[in-house]
Amino acid sequence: MLIFDEATSSLDSNTAEHFATTINQLKGKVGMFITHAMPKNLLVDEIVRIGQGSLSAVPAQAETTQMNTKKREAEAGAHG
Repeated sequence: MLIFDEATSSLDSNTAEHFATTINQLKGKVGMFITHAMPKNLLVDEIVRIGQGSLSAVPAQAETTQMNTKKREAEAGAHG
């Protein structure tokens, strides 16, 4: 099992996407990503959201879109 804890948090968007492309090539491996901003091209089977004292499964596409929108908004605020 590969565990990545905030592996892309200090990367720019292009580098994070390159990282995700490389990880996607590790077919058949089990990985866990702990992140606030998942690269949009990272292929995942399942997303589990932790919050307010509970765990909940979330559709992967919906969660990825929401996380990346929040990251872009935060980056825009930091540069604006």
